[in-house]
Amino acid sequence: MNDFPNLFTPIKIGQTTVKNRIFMPPLSTNLANHGYVTDDLIQHYSSRAKGGVGIIMLRLHLERSQLKN
Repeated sequence: MNDFPNLFTPIKIGQTTVKNRIFMPPLSTNLANHGYVTDDLIQHYSSRAKGGVGIIMLRLHLERSQLKN
């Protein structure tokens, strides 16, 4: 039984064709170091991309102390 027959088929979003419909939402990984990208964070996203996720959304978080007035 296949409840999601189009899950692994390409989809066009605007001018971009995505290889499948698997979407990874922005998640808090706690792998950054005071807002800076680390090797662990790169490994985290790289492994998901290599594993077949079609779209990966990244998140950005700034603390108030990092914002300029």
